[in-house]
Amino acid sequence: LGGHIGVSYYAYRRYLAYPAALHWRVHDVPAVMAEGRRLAAEKDREGRLAFADRFEEADGFDLLIAQGSVQYLPDTLDARIARLADAPRHVLVNLLPLHDRDSYWTLQSIGTAFCPYRVQSSGEFLSRFRALGYEIVDTWENPDKRCEIPFHPDHSLDRYHGFLFRRAGDERTPR
Repeated sequence: LGGHIGVSYYAYRRYLAYPAALHWRVHDVPAVMAEGRRLAAEKDREGRLAFADRFEEADGFDLLIAQGSVQYLPDTLDARIARLADAPRHVLVNLLPLHDRDSYWTLQSIGTAFCPYRVQSSGEFLSRFRALGYEIVDTWENPDKRCEIPFHPDHSLDRYHGFLFRRAGDERTPR
């Protein structure tokens, strides 16, 4: 989710031997996916990388990766996953802005525009994943990533977070 033009797919394949049956699917904004499709036609001879016009095309996949994209969604990641008939066994979320107490919206300046930007409370975020039947496998902090909220220092963030979840009772690792 938010995989841009397949940046992680291309980066990881330099170091990992992808299995022949691997299907890597990216869902992002339409203009980015159009460029990703064009690039994949040139660079992905194996045809493992594809682009999904709808999030629901994640149905049945083993692993969902969201790196720095969850905060831009108009809805929550757990709400999207709940709509899938066959939710992913594993969910990896990285570069996630979480606040200790509050959930709120702010604006992020990207230089050419201001984007709505969701910050979730850590308790609410984690309880929603537990309600979907996921458990935490691993967690980490990204102390180099910060979010300053002008005039509201109590809502500024001094780090971002990452999680690897798996559906409870599913001990298999992602393939």
